[in-house]
Amino acid sequence: MSVHTRTHHTEIQPHSAHRSLEEKSKPWRDALGLAEHEEIGIVLQGMRIRSGMTQKELADHLGAKQHHVSEMEHGRRS
Repeated sequence: MSVHTRTHHTEIQPHSAHRSLEEKSKPWRDALGLAEHEEIGIVLQGMRIRSGMTQKELADHLGAKQHHVSEMEHGRRS
């Protein structure tokens, strides 16, 4: 008894309607809708969360008030 198998080799052809990844990509600030002054707040918040700290704990560590940390994270204070 012989077994016959077929293999399909599909070659992916570029389609003119498809743009390259480079053409589709855009700066992360634009993708998130962030203004340049908001970037540091995002980093501050991420580092705080990664460290497992609350805004109050970070504020106490810095000798600042909790609402100042909140304002920094939201780009309203530098």
